[in-house]
Amino acid sequence: FEMPIRYVMELAHTEFLGQMRGALGFNSLSSVGTGIEFDRKDNGLFFSRIRTLARFQFGENVRGWSLSIAASF
Repeated sequence: FEMPIRYVMELAHTEFLGQMRGALGFNSLSSVGTGIEFDRKDNGLFFSRIRTLARFQFGENVRGWSLSIAASF
């Protein structure tokens, strides 16, 4: 949208298949996340975009938070 700062939302679901299904104590994992993306391409830096994202992950017998940082170049 040609803005230097954008919000990011994420929703994901993973279903584990095959012989290792249930090896970690769960068969599926879902996550919901939100974050901010900064567009840096006009500043001449090595990275064109930088994104931070916080996720809540949940499934059978598992629940937790994660924080990620990503860069596009």
